[in-house]
Amino acid sequence: MERYNLRELRENLSSHIQGLGSSSKFLDNPSYDAFLDTIQSLISQMNLFEMEDSVLVGEEKGKIEFYYLSCGNVFSMSISFVDSNTFQAVRVINKCPYVSGRGKMVRNVEVVEMVAGISDSGFMSLTQNYAMLYNTDCVGGKCNNMTSSKHSIYDDKGVMVGVEYKGYPTRELAESILDEPTNDFSIDSALYVPRNAYGICHNQYSTRTFLKREYLDTARIIHEDRDKKFYYNAVTRLNSEHGLRDMTMVGGYDPYPEKVEILPLSAEQIEGLIQLEDNLKVQEGLRAFVRDREHYSYDSSTDPSFVCTSGQDVFVKRRK
Repeated sequence: MERYNLRELRENLSSHIQGLGSSSKFLDNPSYDAFLDTIQSLISQMNLFEMEDSVLVGEEKGKIEFYYLSCGNVFSMSISFVDSNTFQAVRVINKCPYVSGRGKMVRNVEVVEMVAGISDSGFMSLTQNYAMLYNTDCVGGKCNNMTSSKHSIYDDKGVMVGVEYKGYPTRELAESILDEPTNDFSIDSALYVPRNAYGICHNQYSTRTFLKREYLDTARIIHEDRDKKFYYNAVTRLNSEHGLRDMTMVGGYDPYPEKVEILPLSAEQIEGLIQLEDNLKVQEGLRAFVRDREHYSYDSSTDPSFVCTSGQDVFVKRRK
């Protein structure tokens, strides 16, 4: 087994991951950088910067993993090469237990799984499944489990063409998270719902946000919050502050505007947006979404698919 510290892993992440063995199609897709960024973010969120030299990482047989105990918190992460077209990373943060004001022992465990896949056509998918387990207000050794899933698709040029987020209602697991350090709960049961977010649990969500790229800087957005009885369907501008490879809305996702207007762009404006991306392959991919953007405009009041509803009040109705 090869051993090194966490600083070495972070500073040379790409070479260590490539050393696990992977399809060259991953490296051919510029969105491979998004995969590396996600891994770096998962590591950074553990806030082990001052301990990086002390955290020992082990690497063998297609897997990188480390485990660290600090101030009662247990941190662990593994990065593995599932097959020639799939990577998986799992991070678990088992937070230090504390006694609540009511004299009960409280524990929280956070589980995040990232799965990256590459298709024969060179499209890359990036899925993040999340679970937060906590035993507050639970009886009989059970725990609550709050879950979500985010699924992104990049084309063969590294341009995100679709992204979907689903948040699920909190559920109770018949498992314990109190028996530290060997908890009774399993990662498989904690992540069962988000792992099946696009399978048998596809319609059990409480919130859903879906974006599909239409033009260089626009996307169709569908958002639903079942608890608030809110539904939204419109076209939105994409945020170009950090380039247009990924898809984020201008101003974030809330509040959702009751009226949307998007004006045509000049050829100079279009080229300026494309040039925000440094990668030439990504630029090529973005050009495929220019289409007739110089002449395209959008007005939600004339969009037959536009919906913005809250409860029983309809702010803007579908055009008849």
